[in-house]
Amino acid sequence: MYRRLFFLFPNTSDAKKAVQNLVQENISIKQMHSLSKPGVNLDGLPVSAPNQRRDMHTKIENSLWN
Repeated sequence: MYRRLFFLFPNTSDAKKAVQNLVQENISIKQMHSLSKPGVNLDGLPVSAPNQRRDMHTKIENSLWN
């Protein structure tokens, strides 16, 4: 059974460190997806597909944090 975990980071360098740590713990990068507000450079982070960006959980999270 998979569980969905959301992490919020103040900047992309912290997000990249977290991804590296998760990979070291044998978490597949295929199971990770990065989202951000428009204009934030996510190079070097796992990309989310369009259907993942429209996810209801993401919409709720965005409404709470914006």
